[in-house]
Amino acid sequence: MSATMNDVSEDDRRVEAQPVSAPSRPAAPPAAYPLWMIGGSAVGEGGMLSLRDIVLIVCRGWWIILVAVVLCMSFAVYFLHGQAKRYTVSMTISAAGGDQSAQNLSGGILGAVSQGLGFGGAAAQQPEFERFKYHLSSRIVAQRLQEKHGLLQIFYSGDWDEKTGSWMRPQSTGWQGAIKRYFGLPDWTPPSTDSIADDLEGMIKFESLNTVMENVWIEIGDPGFGVQLMEMLYQEADLVVRERDAVHIQKQVGYLEQKLKEVVLTDQRQALTGLLYERLRRSMLIHGGLPYAAELVSPPHASPTPTSPDPIRFLTIALVGSILLGIITVFVVEALRAR
Repeated sequence: MSATMNDVSEDDRRVEAQPVSAPSRPAAPPAAYPLWMIGGSAVGEGGMLSLRDIVLIVCRGWWIILVAVVLCMSFAVYFLHGQAKRYTVSMTISAAGGDQSAQNLSGGILGAVSQGLGFGGAAAQQPEFERFKYHLSSRIVAQRLQEKHGLLQIFYSGDWDEKTGSWMRPQSTGWQGAIKRYFGLPDWTPPSTDSIADDLEGMIKFESLNTVMENVWIEIGDPGFGVQLMEMLYQEADLVVRERDAVHIQKQVGYLEQKLKEVVLTDQRQALTGLLYERLRRSMLIHGGLPYAAELVSPPHASPTPTSPDPIRFLTIALVGSILLGIITVFVVEALRAR
């Protein structure tokens, strides 16, 4: 009996001596699956997409890409059909001989004397060719073309009412007009020579062909009028520079002739005579009847076919964009399906 009790007690002691294991905790829930799922299972190891996964997703959503391509291309064709066709009218120009006479006064004794007498102002610092390019879209040229050719009524013929001899107010000025009306501003003003100058400034583009020649071009809906417009701009801009320099030089010649009557020192008379010679030489260029500020290398001409919009380029961009849009949509659908 005692032996049995001893055995039990030894068994109890052995049980008590054994370490007590902590109660098991429930297994942690698996990490949330990534959004990219195929058939309800996570894609790739660690939630990373492999090339195979991407191909499977794209192939699975081929019909979404097809729908995106059909819809986008249909809209692109419809939009392209409604766009106005525009032609490129261009001409090639180069600096004429008027610049050389101004450069002759830039150095040496004549240059110092001319600066001292006030002959080295803006006209000498800014070559005639650069001023010609500026005047192609200046308000002065726009005003003179309006007076000579009635350019406003031609340039904005769609807004001009021949019967009433007035400008037609648009039926709606859009959200911009609404904002202007809210702040008490006029929502519409009839076209003016300032409007022509602003439009020409945005239309006229320059492309340097080399150190001497530049290509000037515009895009316009009526190629015939575009050629006529470029011819008028060229002639009038050259004429403006010519006339302004003629007035300026005439005043300089009169001043130099007066100074020659007053100066008796030989050195001063030689310097003034040199200046007078340069002014008279430039005056001959101005009144010689040849191009003064810019020479027309290639006369204005229009492209035989419309250059804008470019249907091949436009449709290619639309196709690539629709495919990318379809692929993005496929991945978005896969992401929403995985939630």
